[in-house]
Amino acid sequence: MTAANCTDHGEASVAAAPEHPARLATGARTRAAAVFVAGLAAVAAFGSYALSHQMVGRAVDTARVKLPPSAWRSLLTVTATAERTCPPSVPVVVLYVSRKCPHCMAELDRWATLVRNDAADMRCTGIAVVAAPAGADSPTDWVPRELSAMLLWDHDAEVAHALDVRFVPLAAYVTSQGVTVARVVGETSESSTAQHLLELRRLSNEERGIH
Repeated sequence: MTAANCTDHGEASVAAAPEHPARLATGARTRAAAVFVAGLAAVAAFGSYALSHQMVGRAVDTARVKLPPSAWRSLLTVTATAERTCPPSVPVVVLYVSRKCPHCMAELDRWATLVRNDAADMRCTGIAVVAAPAGADSPTDWVPRELSAMLLWDHDAEVAHALDVRFVPLAAYVTSQGVTVARVVGETSESSTAQHLLELRRLSNEERGIH
């Protein structure tokens, strides 16, 4: 499973590092644990710099990557749209977050506002809020009301692996065919989000043969 501590990551405007490493073979666990602890210390130190400078989020990857079918199917279970004017398949913004990370909460509030205000940029675009469960009875009251139906618990870190999540919050822009076209880490600006949504819609239309 992956989750996140409230340690921040530099140039990605306040982002947090994963809390638990992936399971490893027994012989490699001791060495990996030492490396992981050292990595967290470095991220925490870098995070202090990020907090004091309030950097904006940045795209960490703009390569087009097809999500594995199982991960894409899981995301689609929480992103259906009821708008009759929208095509059957819509592009999706995946928000990978942790309830322990205040910057994730800030990002969720911002996206919830877009949904609440019925922003034109969000028309015919789905949202999936993805998080690693904290236990058998993980609370859900930390998710804004507008996004609560879009929450997907990432059991076995399937989506985290598919998106290569290393810091949260992470926003992945995925076309209607399950192709990731941008991943952005950290708190982001409205103008940056609008640009990514516009590009996502353009690429999704291209996939459908609409120009």
